[in-house]
Amino acid sequence: MYRDLIFDTFFISGFCNFNTMTESRFNFSKKHPLKWGVIGCGSVAEKKSVPAYQKTKGFLVESVMRRNAGKAQDYANRHQIAQWTTDADKVINNPDIDAVYIATPPDTHKFYALKVAEAGALLFGKTHGSYIPGEFSRI
Repeated sequence: MYRDLIFDTFFISGFCNFNTMTESRFNFSKKHPLKWGVIGCGSVAEKKSVPAYQKTKGFLVESVMRRNAGKAQDYANRHQIAQWTTDADKVINNPDIDAVYIATPPDTHKFYALKVAEAGALLFGKTHGSYIPGEFSRI
């Protein structure tokens, strides 16, 4: 499982090993992009994360999830994202997705982070210090 920690408020797994400071095993480019799935399409994903990912060379937002089907479809259409769903497991277990960004309310981050880690996907999320010491080792 992935266990890397960036600072105390952000976590990302799989991109580099902070214990040895080695580079990621993942290489991505415009020709072979890192395909992202996003869980949660609220204001953070709307205004910050997804627009930034779409502007990053070598990143492709491939799929989004939101519990409300109409809002998920609208979000995907407005941001020209190929896939949308109301089921987080369909993003997490999608073989076309390389990495998952968790953009849900903070009290759900641990739940989704553990699911992503168990699936073996790359993981990026933000937390507000709601984890107790040692919980990141589970992720």
